[in-house]
Amino acid sequence: MTEIRVLDCTLRDGGYYNDWDFQPDLVENYLNAISQAGVHTVELGLRLPKQEKPLGPFAYCTDEYLKQLPVPKNLEIAVMVNAADLVSGPGTSADAADKMFQPAKKSPVSLVRIASHVREFSACRKGVLRLKELGYRVGFNIMQVAIHAPAVLEDAAREISGWGAVDVLYFADSLGNMDARNVSDTFSAFRKGWPGDIGIHAHNNMGQALINSMAAIDAGAAWIDGTILGMGRGAGNVCTEYLLVELARNGHDRYSPEALFDLVMKDFSALKSNHEWGPNLLYYLSAVYGIHPTYVQVMIADGRYDSQEIVSALKNLRDSGGVAFSNEQLSSAIKKTGIHSPGTWSVANWARERAVLIIGHGPGIEHHLDGLCEFIDREKPIVICLNAKSAIPPEKVDAYITCSTERLAVELELYRAQGRPLIAPRAMLNPFLQKKVGDIEILDYGVNVEEGCFAFDETGCTIPAFLPAPYALAFANAAGAERILLAGFDGFADDDPRQVVMASVIELYHRQADAAPVIAITPTNYSVDQSTRYTLE
Repeated sequence: MTEIRVLDCTLRDGGYYNDWDFQPDLVENYLNAISQAGVHTVELGLRLPKQEKPLGPFAYCTDEYLKQLPVPKNLEIAVMVNAADLVSGPGTSADAADKMFQPAKKSPVSLVRIASHVREFSACRKGVLRLKELGYRVGFNIMQVAIHAPAVLEDAAREISGWGAVDVLYFADSLGNMDARNVSDTFSAFRKGWPGDIGIHAHNNMGQALINSMAAIDAGAAWIDGTILGMGRGAGNVCTEYLLVELARNGHDRYSPEALFDLVMKDFSALKSNHEWGPNLLYYLSAVYGIHPTYVQVMIADGRYDSQEIVSALKNLRDSGGVAFSNEQLSSAIKKTGIHSPGTWSVANWARERAVLIIGHGPGIEHHLDGLCEFIDREKPIVICLNAKSAIPPEKVDAYITCSTERLAVELELYRAQGRPLIAPRAMLNPFLQKKVGDIEILDYGVNVEEGCFAFDETGCTIPAFLPAPYALAFANAAGAERILLAGFDGFADDDPRQVVMASVIELYHRQADAAPVIAITPTNYSVDQSTRYTLE
């Protein structure tokens, strides 16, 4: 029977959810449990160059930090390096390796794994050779193998074999869309060019991670990755505890999966409750569409996009190509075009020569709640709220507004209980929702979505992104608002997709010659005029 080496990479892959910042008590419990379970190797994290964003210690895994950890003697320590960090510097990949690693005899690290796309692996050769000279064992992970023909993978494996410096060659199901047959075919392609140990890193987007890992073992793989409770980027990975149960059940008696059970049920169950990783329909669709799972992870973590909006963005990414993650491509995908829902209600003069206060989703609402309520009582603007669950009391709201039928379906009873009109494009409601709406007063204002367009008339609007904020801006203008006030439009980091989209919406709005002036009365980083809720005249 082939000896199966299990590599647990929880603290590396799981770090995508908590910025590689794990609590010391959890780390100690993890290391002890992994050791007692018979796992060979732990990949404790990444070895990244210094980042602008603050990250926890397992993003860098410095030798100094690793030496402080209570690592049992029977565990081999591994770290992962991104190929891009080896090949993108001013020198060679060997120069980069020298900057990142000292000789292995001075380091607690035994194994260095390099994660590489097919397009960049050749440039890693000198770095791999240098790591070998420094005394490290080297693993080489080819990512996104599912998008490449077997002949491409065979050629890559043969070239890497020719380096004579790699100890184990991995393939990663990065998009989570492989099945057992794909795994077998990939293994066969690797084996034609590579005579040594082969490993698999399986993702669980389609619930296939354990099945695919066992298929790899059946094909002859010797190294299998796992993470505790599947903690990992996107839908996560094969659960190490499940993997060990299956291995023990199939005669690999060095493994004791029971040693992990307390760790799983206590420490990591609490983490999962907080970060909510794991397979779901959206990750499944991302795999079917061949889209990088980070798109789903970012949109879910965002909290602003409902499932309908995420599915629509995924369809756009499928059509435009979302194999690699980029904020720019995400921003483009979530704009959504081609939506057409005409309205039947005339908004003309609804807010004639009055100020309209649009209440957004941002935390600034709760922080300034008392002052905003005083402002509403004093200035008496027309108040339109984007969020049915807003902290603003319903009696101070004139109407709620949404262009998302998904959100309307979820929050229908809340709208009903608030007893206020709802501005929404009625034509977008399916027959079931039409019936469920019942006695809720719907102000049927239509919406079209067309990238680069911002226009409004008395029965409907054309907006550049299918989001409630531009829909509300268009509605307020069509209603004859003298000026538009914003509260709870805090904004996000400059590179956040939400910020990118809203910044483009506001820029386009400002170009409209007849648009009402917009003033933020709570702090914002959007490009609009600002005042305070107390001094606004």
